[in-house]
Amino acid sequence: MFTREELLPLARRQPEALVEIILALQERLEQLKKRVKGLEAQLAKNSQSSNKPPSSDGLSKPSPKSLRTRSGRKPGGNIRKKCVSITR
Repeated sequence: MFTREELLPLARRQPEALVEIILALQERLEQLKKRVKGLEAQLAKNSQSSNKPPSSDGLSKPSPKSLRTRSGRKPGGNIRKKCVSITR
């Protein structure tokens, strides 16, 4: 990387060299933008949107939710059934 103090004399003496530096930096910037775009696309993929296995999703996938609802009854056995001893 160039500092301001290095670029100012270069711009006065050799403006063409400065233009070449700027063009090279612009080209490198475009390459890096393409790379970032590709990496962001890879991050957006998961097992639902690609052919990757579910184990590659990591910890970001939501936990499964049960579709069963509560019946409203209390847990346990039958209330009406009472132990009746046999008497004669």
